[in-house]
Formats: sequence, structure tokens, C-alpha cells
Amino acid sequence: MRAGPVDASWSAIPACATRSSAACAQAGRPSRSPGVCAMSARPPRSATRPCTAMSIPGKDVRPNSDVTCPRAADDGAADLLRKRPPPKFAPELSILFRPDVIAHRKEFGHWEGDLVLFRQKYGPANVTTMIERTSRFLEVLKNEDKRAKPIMAQIARALMPLPRHACRSVTFDRGSEFVDWPHVQAEVGAQTWFCEAQSPWQKGAVENANKRLRRWLGRDTDPNSLSQEDLRLLCAGLNATPRKCLGFRTPAEVFKANLLGRGHRRAKLSRQPKSHLG
Repeated sequence: MRAGPVDASWSAIPACATRSSAACAQAGRPSRSPGVCAMSARPPRSATRPCTAMSIPGKDVRPNSDVTCPRAADDGAADLLRKRPPPKFAPELSILFRPDVIAHRKEFGHWEGDLVLFRQKYGPANVTTMIERTSRFLEVLKNEDKRAKPIMAQIARALMPLPRHACRSVTFDRGSEFVDWPHVQAEVGAQTWFCEAQSPWQKGAVENANKRLRRWLGRDTDPNSLSQEDLRLLCAGLNATPRKCLGFRTPAEVFKANLLGRGHRRAKLSRQPKSHLG
């Protein structure tokens, strides 16, 4: 069905009139009459900004469609590209470059960290879980919110009393709560590594620990009712549970043995050559 008579008055599209005339003059083309422009003009392919004025039905313009106008300048898009924030995590800290000795649990003192969240109705309170990969020794820390600086400062305080061989590195995911990682490196001296985007399974030790922890700290738990002492007692129970993967020793026993140096030497003797990817 053909469209009916068209009102080709420029008043119908005041926003397009000035821009189209200016574009024609700049390109050195004669400006079309209002009637011809309304009936047959197609928007140029480079036009990207839609005109919000009323659409004009016609042969080449569908009824109720948006009429696009040529952009006067491209400065807006360029500004957006220039203002793109830099990456929060340096590429060289990717877990892909983490040594094999960490992935194969051949060396004591490498940790993984994560955040455990609860129902939104309880507010921003949460807990940080930290696990040593070789011994499966677990630490749980309470946080009042998800701000990066307090979370990383608390992690640094928890790891700082440990000797150097007991805190060699920490692996996190790319959550915004871990963007203050330089604080941990500076205070503790531990190397930090980060999983690839959308790949939390790459830090499987702490993910497994979180599943165990959920038996007592489900999503319906109110974290505001928990004290740090409650979390310490919970960790003590988990660290005193014999594990098959540890030869039915407890995480606390294995951690203490490595902390005192027994087993640390054994781990050093079994180290494998490092590769470029881990």
C-alpha cells in the first residue's frame, strides 16, 4: 500500500533541517528542496546519530521509523575511547605465567583468596577466604563491605606474621575487591597472580574450600551476627579434619610441619623446572 500525502514542511523536522543544509553546503552539493528531501533522501551510510524528531512516511522512509541525520563531528566517540579506563590487573600477573611448581602443589607457601557473599538483605558484609594450596590450611576473615583497600589491608595483616617461605604468592580472581593488590605485595612481599576473566575455576583450592564452608555459612546466614572469633573457631574445626588428599593428616598438621621447616626441604627437593606457562 502506498503512503498518503506527505506534509513536507521543514517545521516537521527542525533538528534535521539545519544539519542537512549544512552538510550539503560543506560537501559542495546543491541543497534539495524540502519536498524532495522529505520524499526521497536517504540518510548517508556514515550517519550514526538518530534524529529524535517525528518520522516522515514516504516511499523510501518507513512509517514510524527514525530519521537519521549526519553527524556534525565525531569528537564524542573519540572522547569515549580516549577515556576508557586502563586495565586493573597487569597482563604479566596472569595465572598463565604462574610457575608450574605452584599449580602442582610442589612448594609450600602459595595461597589463594576469594570472597564469600550472602543475601543482599543483610547488607554489604562478607568474608574473605584464604587457603594455602599445599596443606589446605584455611583462614576466614570478616569484612564490613566490599571496598578493596580494607579487604586487602586485612589480608596483609593476616599474612604478615608468617615467615617468608610460608607466604610466597597469592592468587585471586579479577573481582574489583582485589584491585589494591600492590598493597599486599608491598606489605607482605608475596607475588600476586590473577585468574583469567570469567575463570574462577582456575583457583580451585579456594573454590573447593568455599563449598565446604557453605555447609555452615549458607547464603541465608546473617554475616553481621558473626564475629571474627566465630570464624576462627569454624576454621579451627575445618583445619582439624583429616583429609584423604593429605594422607589422612589434618591441614593444621601439614601446615605446622611445613611452617617449622619439616617438609619444606622435601618440597624444595621435588621442585620441577619452571615453564613459561602454568
